[in-house]
Amino acid sequence: GLLYNWTAAMDSAATSSTIPSGVQGICPSGWHIPSYGEYNLLMNYVKSGQYVCNNYTYYNAKPLASASHWNTSTNTCVVGNGLSSNNATGFSMEPAGWMSGSYNYLDQRSYIWTATMNGTTNAYYLYSYYTSTSVSQSTLNKYYGLSVRCVKD
Repeated sequence: GLLYNWTAAMDSAATSSTIPSGVQGICPSGWHIPSYGEYNLLMNYVKSGQYVCNNYTYYNAKPLASASHWNTSTNTCVVGNGLSSNNATGFSMEPAGWMSGSYNYLDQRSYIWTATMNGTTNAYYLYSYYTSTSVSQSTLNKYYGLSVRCVKD
């Protein structure tokens, strides 16, 4: 896939924090860019106990991460350890890194925009690293190029 700044990903649509977001953005017809709240639902579901590794409370990265392209790690329960055991959910989060003048963190980190802004210059995004057990959310300047996931309506 491609990396998009937030404005391009949203195709000039307004921010949304609803569930579902209702923002088609660059997604094909019948699909939308998930809001911050939609991703919270996904992460809470994954952390609900079905996907466990050594009793990690915040273990939700391996079930969401793709089973290839990640750097490897010897740390237990992280995305980069035992890639074949990743992606139990079929979400296939890819380590495409981010763009800020040049590509950064390819094969190491995944960053995905949400349809939800935080202030006037930032928007929420999901992220995970090959050495991490969790997928987290934070905010970033909308200028950066990140991945986009589309969800079927």
